[in-house]
Amino acid sequence: MSRLLPDDLADRPFSVAEARSVGVSPKRLRSSDLSTPFWGVRESAAREQNLVSLVAARATRIPDRAFYSHQTAAQLWGI
Repeated sequence: MSRLLPDDLADRPFSVAEARSVGVSPKRLRSSDLSTPFWGVRESAAREQNLVSLVAARATRIPDRAFYSHQTAAQLWGI
C-alpha cells in the first residue's frame, strides 16, 4: 500500500515540485493511485476528469498572471 500524501495535497491537484518540497518521495509520486493530467502535475486517480478539474490541475504549473481565453474560457463560463 502506498504511503498517504500530506493532508494539504490529498484532495487537490499539485505539482511534483510542491510535493517534493514537503517530503513526498519520487517513488510515491509514481504510485498507481495518482494520475498525471499534465507533465509535473499529480492528483488522485479517483478524481473525476472534466474541464474544471483539468483547469485546476494545469493551474498548478502556470504563472499566476496566466489566464484562459477563447473556447476554454467560454466553456468555463458555461457559454
